[in-house]
Amino acid sequence: MWKDTVASEAIKVQAKISHEAASKRHQRFLDDASDTDKARLLSASQPAAKLWLTTMPEENELRLSNEEFRAAVKLRLGLPSSVGNSGNVSCVCDPSVRIVDTQHFHVCDLTRKGAVFDRHELIVRTIADVCRQANVIARTTHHYLKRRANASSVVPDLFVYSSDSAAKMLDVTVKYPATDSMVSLHRAHEVPLVACKTAESSKNSKYDTLAVDNGMSFVAFAVEVFGAIGRSALKFLKDVAEQVSTPHLFYVYSLRRISIAIQRGNALVLQHGKQLLRSVEERSTRLMVPDFSPLCSSPNAMPLLVM
Repeated sequence: MWKDTVASEAIKVQAKISHEAASKRHQRFLDDASDTDKARLLSASQPAAKLWLTTMPEENELRLSNEEFRAAVKLRLGLPSSVGNSGNVSCVCDPSVRIVDTQHFHVCDLTRKGAVFDRHELIVRTIADVCRQANVIARTTHHYLKRRANASSVVPDLFVYSSDSAAKMLDVTVKYPATDSMVSLHRAHEVPLVACKTAESSKNSKYDTLAVDNGMSFVAFAVEVFGAIGRSALKFLKDVAEQVSTPHLFYVYSLRRISIAIQRGNALVLQHGKQLLRSVEERSTRLMVPDFSPLCSSPNAMPLLVM
């Protein structure tokens, strides 16, 4: 018995020493990191952001392909992805932007109407499917919505109806916190979930009046690219989970579904961005004109015949 007690105490001491050593290494790493890297680390360290790493692929909706998993790991660790032969190309969305890393595609105007939109729709469909599994009605049709004359373009992503609460309108937004603007304006490298908070505030100001006019409440379902989930979204998922007999298990399941959907969407953005960049490089290669000036300046240069 006493040997077990000694062994248990030794394990506790070793765990404490290891924790202190790891904390110091982590602090040294943060001291050397840029503010945008700190914002990435802070976002990726949120509880829901790492669920895709511990999710068992028990069904198709909980699985990541090899390519999707590879993209998710690189994004989480801040590792660069291949961006072509040059590795330093101007983006078509803004010639002043030099693409040295594919992280740019998460905020690129070119992917916004393509893969970024597809990622958004993937998350919307995942939320709707989670609701239906909990016997909560989730609709994406908007033609019957009574809209104010000056807000005709304001249409949420989902309408959600449950038996024990008021009808809700829900709108999804995906934010990238590790940008210079998020760091300088909102201190994303110091304040956790600040990208979600600013997105929720923006969505609330946009949809609150519309929701009240239609006798509904509004949910701003904000998530971050690195997997963090906003507080309003977490509360909504908890409310949905209360509709089943095992609310805690279903709540964790719904979080895992959203986590996987975010990473699948990120892989789509990365793939689309690479395709755009490849087409840009191919066009620039075809338009390249050989430089004959060294030949022409040589004293022994042969005259060029123009036919």
